[in-house]
Amino acid sequence: MKKQLYRLITIVLLAFSILAITQMAVYAQDKTKISLLKTSEESYIIYIEDTIDTEFLFSFSNNQETLEDDLIFQASGLDSNESNVAYMSKELAEDFKDGKVYLWVKVNDVLTSYEINLNQAVTNEEIEFINSTTKRIEVDTNGSKNTSQDVEGVKITHSQGKVTITEEGNAFSYYMVKVANEETTNFVELANKIMSSEELTNYERVTLAREFTDTYTKMFEEIENWEEVPSNKEILQPQESKKNDIYLVWLRNDTTQEHDVQILVCDDHQDIEVEEAKKVTTYETTKLPVTYDSIITLILVLVALVAIILVLIVVKKKLSKKED
Repeated sequence: MKKQLYRLITIVLLAFSILAITQMAVYAQDKTKISLLKTSEESYIIYIEDTIDTEFLFSFSNNQETLEDDLIFQASGLDSNESNVAYMSKELAEDFKDGKVYLWVKVNDVLTSYEINLNQAVTNEEIEFINSTTKRIEVDTNGSKNTSQDVEGVKITHSQGKVTITEEGNAFSYYMVKVANEETTNFVELANKIMSSEELTNYERVTLAREFTDTYTKMFEEIENWEEVPSNKEILQPQESKKNDIYLVWLRNDTTQEHDVQILVCDDHQDIEVEEAKKVTTYETTKLPVTYDSIITLILVLVALVAIILVLIVVKKKLSKKED
């Protein structure tokens, strides 16, 4: 009898253990990426990486230990890209503003909880800030610094990249850093992705916006060695830079405290121009060709001269005899 009782107790304890393990697996905190967008009406749209293409049920609570039976579920909605999203009204958000928020997602009877932070939601103001980046301080990045020199009739023009501030005012500062480490490289990649936003989904835009804003803020706040922009408002690429090197050029309007960043791709090339050569007139004496006819004529002339000389000698001798 006792053995049967012990066996029954063991079975009950084992059942409770299995149930507890099952509950832990169902309600385990997942590391799936969550992105939140705060709308102008102060409601929230929530993107869950694993359910963008899958319909689901969702609910909210302020306690991770909440039982499933105590949750009130509603169906996911679709955004303008037809991505499946969860959503939270302004009124419901007010109930959670002073505490933790847990998002419960149910897909095919599998329930998963996510802890979310409403303060990490991307706002419309941040979206506008991102869209205005590289445009808040007016600049011209298409110009170049050209220096020329003449070397023995050859004109060499050396061109290098620059950023010219075209905005009114003279109180500007800048900080330039080469894109060479992981942080700066990732920042430029983020900027390039955002610039191609027409190809992105809303989920991708929100995710990139959060990452871009956080990285921009961190890098800007770490700048200490600001330099004054020259009076001509030209910021030249560093002397040691090479063609296609990439630099982040941080800009600050010291009057309004507005700030911005530009991406400078260095240029470094030479144009070589050879001056037109002066015309020089060359005079060349042309010698007539020597022929056999000219040789015969020359011999005849020499023979005639010798004959005349001999005749003159004979005549002279005869005249000398008559005088004797």
